[in-house]
Amino acid sequence: MSLAVQLQGTFSIRPGADNSSKGDGGCQFGVHLQTTHASATIENSQQQAFIDSTVSFVALPISSDMQGLVFFFSPNDSTPLGSIRVTYSTSGAVTLPVRGAVVLEADTTDHISGVEFQGSATFDWALTGTRG
Repeated sequence: MSLAVQLQGTFSIRPGADNSSKGDGGCQFGVHLQTTHASATIENSQQQAFIDSTVSFVALPISSDMQGLVFFFSPNDSTPLGSIRVTYSTSGAVTLPVRGAVVLEADTTDHISGVEFQGSATFDWALTGTRG
């Protein structure tokens, strides 16, 4: 099976309604995934996942044969507090504080093999990649 993976849109910064910005008027960037990540053969995802574990990390249910290339995390709570621990196949684990949306892209030679969450939040998540 082949899956299409897309992330489209813009990230823009513009003066506020009160025109109090001291910047140069703003900027705009296109948002997209690397071309090599635009297709996948496997995905794991969950909407409205709820984890309440402020003491220890809880593993997200990821298939054992997943070689993750794109991870997406979007909190549903207005003030999510917690951390994500992402384990890469070669370089090991990295812990990131979470206060909002997260998109991570991995290299095919150092794919995502696990993701854990510590904290209290309701969130949507997805991991796409290839079977190993």
